[in-house]
Amino acid sequence: MDLSRIPTNRIQTVGRVAPKTLVQPTKPAVTEKTAPTQAESVSITALPQLEKAPADAAPKAPVKAEFIDFKPPQLGNIEGQATMNANGTISLFESPPASTSKKDEKFTEKYGPWGVITGASQGIGAEYARAMAEKGMNVVMVARNGEKMTKLAKELSEEHGVQVRVLPADLNTDDGVDRVKDGTKDLKVGLLVNNAGAWQMGSFLDQDIDQATDKVGLNFGAPLKLSQHFAQNMADDGKGGIINVGSMAAFNGVPGQAAYSGNKGFLQNLTESLHRELKPKGVDVMITNPGPVKGEASSSVYDQSKIPLMKVTGRDVATQSLDRLGKGGSTTVPNFLNRMALGAAVRMMPRDLMSSMAGMILERSSLKPDGSVTPQSVKATKSTGDSQPKDFKDKYGPWGVVTGASQGLGAVYAEQLAKKGMNVVIVARNGEKLDKLSQKLKADYGVEVKAVAADLGKPEGIDAVKKGTKDLDVGLLVNNAGAWQMGSFLENDIQKDAGNLGLNISAPMKLSHEFGNRMKERGGGGIINVGSGAAAHGIPGQATYSAGKGFLQNFTESLGPELRKHGIDIIQTNPAAIKGEASSIYDQSKVPLKTLDPELVVTDSLDKLGKKQTKTTPGLFNRVAMGLNGMALSRDQQVHVAGEILKRATKPTA
Repeated sequence: MDLSRIPTNRIQTVGRVAPKTLVQPTKPAVTEKTAPTQAESVSITALPQLEKAPADAAPKAPVKAEFIDFKPPQLGNIEGQATMNANGTISLFESPPASTSKKDEKFTEKYGPWGVITGASQGIGAEYARAMAEKGMNVVMVARNGEKMTKLAKELSEEHGVQVRVLPADLNTDDGVDRVKDGTKDLKVGLLVNNAGAWQMGSFLDQDIDQATDKVGLNFGAPLKLSQHFAQNMADDGKGGIINVGSMAAFNGVPGQAAYSGNKGFLQNLTESLHRELKPKGVDVMITNPGPVKGEASSSVYDQSKIPLMKVTGRDVATQSLDRLGKGGSTTVPNFLNRMALGAAVRMMPRDLMSSMAGMILERSSLKPDGSVTPQSVKATKSTGDSQPKDFKDKYGPWGVVTGASQGLGAVYAEQLAKKGMNVVIVARNGEKLDKLSQKLKADYGVEVKAVAADLGKPEGIDAVKKGTKDLDVGLLVNNAGAWQMGSFLENDIQKDAGNLGLNISAPMKLSHEFGNRMKERGGGGIINVGSGAAAHGIPGQATYSAGKGFLQNFTESLGPELRKHGIDIIQTNPAAIKGEASSIYDQSKVPLKTLDPELVVTDSLDKLGKKQTKTTPGLFNRVAMGLNGMALSRDQQVHVAGEILKRATKPTA
């Protein structure tokens, strides 16, 4: 890393700075006070914005993290000197601080001495860096743009007398996450702020789906990996904190923001799970869900004056969440009025109604490129609901696609569709099981069956499904394939959890986009997403699983109003307990919900599809029980109850 272009008359170039050991500042010999020298300007050109490597690029050897340390100004006889650290980085020493910040010793004792902020080059992330420095905490700033961070780092170090480390990294890559781990291994990190994220607004069917799913590593993988990495050390110390930056879109889907609200639903459930799991270990976990934020990217897309919520600043988001961390529940909403409005809506309004209202508000406030307001409504190409043909095959045939069809619910879906006279494309990794099921369906129901052996967690698996169905008139898609890992978040194989994101999140998005556009062209169709009762809130011991189902629920709710305009029905089924599912982990007799036959789960969702609702809970008893639970208890209380139930029901390991 070339730092030789640092313009200063007191700091030598990298090649000529000899390693030295710092001594404690000594008292100046003169008794009268001298004015501090003017701070030198420091221009760092060695930290450009990181560019993502081409998909076909050859694998690279692991790259060691490169970073720059900004240390607070030093008084005494070492003022104005530069030191090369043992790891090859440069510590810059400038003039004494222009002002003395008011330190929050209680905060730094609990969460200090170092905090890490992702997405710290601007906006909310930069405000977190500023707010933490004001409390006296040393800060590690992480983002792709190193140049922006160095300017703020120098300012914070000078003004607040803290150390600031600038660490450029692309968190959408494994290498970027490793850079953060490597670049902080010499620090005692007690606070992590997962702020980095990417979003794409607009009609889901019109979006570039590769761009929408390209950021799975940034939006989901990075928070998972960094949270586990730093929380493990925090738990060993018995103290620490994690803040996830969410949105008010975390609590329900938002038409026009399908992937974005899904992302925030993921973070919401993840946070709720970890809040309960890590609290006994002394680690506080919280999510902040702001409404409209002044100056953020959404202000260029929406006329915020037409959104009936109080506007907040990035500083409001940062300071209020830092002040509330460890003092209550898992969730905070900046601004008292927004907090009250959202709390009442979550408790009293059906989620589908909240989604529809959010969609109408954003449609009304959407901006054209010239700044004027434009409606986003699309004329329906085909009516839905009771006006459609009553016969299921006529409405959703002639072909249906079922993923994860080799066994369990997927196999039951395939059989139920075949029983209705539909031809079926069955997709799973196990080709042998698919062949057996294919022969059975052909023999029993006289329908055509096409088996596609594919790993949907990989891009080539998605391509195989597209290629294998390109000549078929597909009117129904069942996104059933998924993977899960239960157990303590800190002890789980995080690489396995992160690897499952392609199957649990990217695959439903890409297949819904592919077949949704085909259905739009054919004038109608249907999509069924297989969720879980864990979609409603986080569950300790199922952190990543419930987070994935939370994503899927918000994603489904977002698409409901969008797809309905094109004659496409969509629904998510959220079964609580299914016979044969997870039976090796839980004693289902100790779960106070009715255990359902897979056939009932499948039949319920097929019957409810097209009834203008985006969610169904199969089984009357479970539906009523879970509904009353949601009305009577807060989300955090529901998380606690679910955690205690599953703890009691968990079978002892051998």
